[in-house]
Amino acid sequence: MVKLSVPVAVVWILFCAVAPACKRGSPPAPDDAFLSVYQAQEEAIRLGDGARWLSFQTETVPDGVTKAQIDAMRTAIVKNFHPRPGLHETVAASRMSGDRAALVARVEGLSNAVQYETVRFSRENGAWKISEEDWSDSPIDPSTLDVLLPPADGAFGRAHSPWTGIATAEGNTRFFKPEELTWKMQAVQDEGYLYIRFEAAAPLPAAGTEMAKNDSVGSFPPTMKIRVRSASGGQTTDGKEFELQAGPVVQTRATFDDSGHASNRFFVIYSLTLRDGAHTDIFTMDTHDAFNQLVTVKDRCLDLKIPLTVLAPAEKRPAEIEIEEVNSLAKILPYQVGSFSQ
Repeated sequence: MVKLSVPVAVVWILFCAVAPACKRGSPPAPDDAFLSVYQAQEEAIRLGDGARWLSFQTETVPDGVTKAQIDAMRTAIVKNFHPRPGLHETVAASRMSGDRAALVARVEGLSNAVQYETVRFSRENGAWKISEEDWSDSPIDPSTLDVLLPPADGAFGRAHSPWTGIATAEGNTRFFKPEELTWKMQAVQDEGYLYIRFEAAAPLPAAGTEMAKNDSVGSFPPTMKIRVRSASGGQTTDGKEFELQAGPVVQTRATFDDSGHASNRFFVIYSLTLRDGAHTDIFTMDTHDAFNQLVTVKDRCLDLKIPLTVLAPAEKRPAEIEIEEVNSLAKILPYQVGSFSQ
């Protein structure tokens, strides 16, 4: 599974962690100054000013990167950063929460096709910096901001997720042998999230485990359909259903020698993708995400969190949610999600 496509013209994956340190003691940035940073980055790309573009990127440096490698990448940026005078970026929606912010934008002029991106910002030493940019060839729903900057934990999360009290979905023992039912599922909701737990028959590799290029990452839990209705029984989201897919993914990461030459290494991460009824991606998040923890893995359990504002934005109290497999011959039988109360 590919999370998002990244145009060659903007090689932030190689460079976003090598920005020069911002000046200490600078005055705090205004709350909406992250939008000014985005506009200034756009101007730097139009002019081909790689050094200025670097100045807007986060100071965070990945583990294991040496100063020589950073210097080599910085030199490569300035050398290969060419003007894009036709670039035009239009912000569709933005949000700030504390020292973090995010926006969704439409981008023209980087390639022959219109592209779309999400950008996340962190406030570092009083200045807004760009932490991450993700790209897509399809329009991005503004509700993605509820995922990029998710709400605070609801009652279930505040209670430290007591899964032992949540019913497990029944397995389809009529058509499958017990050893064929390799995944179990539980789910619950509170005022903030839908929580889903898949439990495997064997321990799962920890997120971040390195692997050989051709190693198998194991099986996925079944693809699930989520039906959401209002608490009064009316259908929400114009009768649309959601499709959820989650499981292990191979992530390729570039590593660099002191001369700046790249080589690839491979790691296991766990991904959550939510799609609408037309099979269009609403969002994809994974265990490598530094901003939030919508996907976590421990021992046999893959835990997922979906903000209810994405599933049922008009609801003022928890909606009625049913989960079932997309496959007609399901291994996990349909499951009515209960509401958590302490």
